[in-house]
Amino acid sequence: MVKKFLILSLVATAFAANADVLYDHSTADAGGTNFVNQEFSDFPTFSTYQVDDATFANPVVIQKVTIWTDRNNTTWLTGLTTCRLNVYAKSGPLPLATDDPTTGQNVSVVITNDVNNGLNSYKIVATLSTPIPEPPGSYWIGLTPELAFGTNGQCFTRGGTGAPIGDLAAFRNPGNGFAFGTNWQTVNSHQPTYFDVCMLVEGTSGSGEVTIPPTGFSLFRGVLESGGLPELAASDDMYLVARNGVTALRTESPITLDTNATAPTQTASSLKFRVEDHVSITGLTQRIDMFNFTLGQYANLSVLSATTTDSVTTVTAPTPNDFIELGTKVIKSRTRIRADGPVFTNTWRGFFDQTVWLYTP
Repeated sequence: MVKKFLILSLVATAFAANADVLYDHSTADAGGTNFVNQEFSDFPTFSTYQVDDATFANPVVIQKVTIWTDRNNTTWLTGLTTCRLNVYAKSGPLPLATDDPTTGQNVSVVITNDVNNGLNSYKIVATLSTPIPEPPGSYWIGLTPELAFGTNGQCFTRGGTGAPIGDLAAFRNPGNGFAFGTNWQTVNSHQPTYFDVCMLVEGTSGSGEVTIPPTGFSLFRGVLESGGLPELAASDDMYLVARNGVTALRTESPITLDTNATAPTQTASSLKFRVEDHVSITGLTQRIDMFNFTLGQYANLSVLSATTTDSVTTVTAPTPNDFIELGTKVIKSRTRIRADGPVFTNTWRGFFDQTVWLYTP
């Protein structure tokens, strides 16, 4: 499909389609070395959390974390949907005693069969709905599957091949179910051939732009015919379809789509909103607003003729920090479609392919 691009910004949009590799120890040890890494809901004292260290020379935004696990038992882990993600600033060869892995954030994951360095493995990928920005420095990063032993068995994360990158991988079993003690220690002290977690960390390095998909939406006006959040996240010609609804005033927009998400931090050097959509008839106008939390109201940033084939419009918040809610870091935008003149039918539709924010730390 030929698409018309309408960029309402002094700077061209840099879309974060291809993430940078920030840390790569993604080749598994050929000997099959592995170690427990799992939060057990039914055996909580045995819950064990692994982390490994990564050093970033530039500011980064972490968008995706991948680990590989043992797949000797093909019935285990098949019900995995979430992991606990931990990221700590590094100050020594082990995380601090105050770095509590049980408080890490829950993230959705996708699990697939994979062959890593000749070993049957599960590949577990966490793509973060809210990316994590970090300044230059060294960090401990860990992704721990959350699974009941009685239902899904046990997860053993594979070790990476070759010498460690930085310090040795660390683990903590806070409940001391394995009788190793409750504080952080190296995996290598119990598994001598295990040096690093088999892990890949991806995102953006430097001051790159990060794409934030919506985590919520509602039709303030209009009738939802099909689609939802998955259709709004990617530019893939899969649409959220809305039909024009009833309005009390001619100045109201019969299709008004509200979307929201969470910014990675309280401040940003740039915050944009990108809409890709089209309508079913000519003669309609599209308006795009972003919510200014300082003023407590939407700010209109674009008024354009709506197109009958997909077009992309990107608007820029003039003072980005005013458009991030203090404390919650919520960001909100609104896309409105209405007839500003006569049209040939009183039934028409909006087709929304993508609505995302473009955030720069």
